Parts: sequence; C-alpha cells; structure tokens
Amino acid sequence: MTISSVNPCANITDWLQAIGTVGAVIIALFFFFWERIREWYKKPRLKISLQFRPPDCHFLVTNLEAKRNGKIINPKAYYFRLTVSNNGRSSAKDLEAIVSKMELKSGHSWETYPQFLSTSLKWTHISEQYLPMILSKTEKKLDLGHIIDPAFRNDFREEQNLSLNNIADTHALFHFETFMQPSNGYNNIPPGEYKFKITVGATNCPPISSTIHLLFTGKWNNQEDLMLPKEINLAIE
Repeated sequence: MTISSVNPCANITDWLQAIGTVGAVIIALFFFFWERIREWYKKPRLKISLQFRPPDCHFLVTNLEAKRNGKIINPKAYYFRLTVSNNGRSSAKDLEAIVSKMELKSGHSWETYPQFLSTSLKWTHISEQYLPMILSKTEKKLDLGHIIDPAFRNDFREEQNLSLNNIADTHALFHFETFMQPSNGYNNIPPGEYKFKITVGATNCPPISSTIHLLFTGKWNNQEDLMLPKEINLAIE
C-alpha cells in the first residue's frame, strides 16, 4: 500500500499567491476608480444664465457706420448677451457655443423654423468661435444677438435676410451673433415667438444645453424702458 503525503508549505504558498493576486487586483481597481473620482471632482462645471438687464441686455450707439447725405451716421441697437460660468474646480478649455433647434410658435403649437441652421456664436470682446479658457469660479460673456434700429437695416448687408420680402422697413429683425455671417442672412429672423437651444461645450468637460424663449414684436422704441420687455423679451426656460 502506497501512502501519499501532502506538503503543507505548498498549500500555504498557493494561498499566499492567491491572496497576493486578489490584493493586487483590489489595489489596481482602487487606484483606477480613485482617479476617475478625482477627475469627476475636479472637472469644470459649466452653467448658462441670462439676466434681462445690463450688462446682459443694453441699449447703445453702435460702431456701425452708415453714410447718408455725405454724413456718417451710427445707428442705435439693443444688444443681448448670455453668461457662461464655470463653477468647477479646474479651468474649462477651448469652449464653443452653438445655437440650434430653432422653433417658431404657430397658433398653439411649435414648428421647426427650417431657415435657421445650427451655427456657432461669438464670444464677447474677442468675437471668436472658440474661447481658450474659463478659469475656475469665473464667468465669460457670450454674444447672443442684437436688434438694430430698423431705419438703418437696409444700410448694412449683414442685417438683411434675403428670404424675407414681406417685412416692413419700420419693423426690426433679431440678428443672431453667429461667428460666420451667412450669405443669405438666415441669422436675421422676423418678429414672432421662438424657442431655441444654446449648447456650450469644452474639450475637458461634457457639453451643457439651455432652452431660451424669445418673443419680440418687431416694433422699435428708443426708450429702453418701453422697448424692454414690452417689445422684446428673453428668458431661459
């Protein structure tokens, strides 16, 4: 009869190797998830806001120039801006803002406004498509659009929409501050009630979106308190 012997040291070694392997996996998973949690904790956090008062909404004489009867005239306009803030713990980098999904209210329903295409907006003061950075706990302004005195609209090519032939010269258009000026002027929309989406994204954080409601009659008034919000109103839904 043959009696087999079991080496207890070999069993202990196997157990230690197994424990070591499991421990290494646990440590690797810990550091993996810790890095993900740390990135989530430190990432930029963007927010879009609008205040329907200066400096987001204001009335001023533009630097546009129209020549009439040998004289240079600067028309007046109402300008509208959004605020993009970064409430995160690190800087948001290479930001872009896009206006899209334009809808026009018809009766009691909303219909797609097909003439308007998804387009990038300009950042305030730099008039560029991309903003290099928004530091942590700071904010930047984004140009949304303006309404120019309609008496001067036909003096400027960029203030006209070639597809609109039934808008009186006394009525204003809302001009979106798109980075590229479309050749047909689709960024100038006629009076009405609209809603559209603003999306802001950066290379190091997910994009965010807000829906904005725009209502304007097309009427013009040089008195700011009579123009805002009686003839035009903007709000984030």
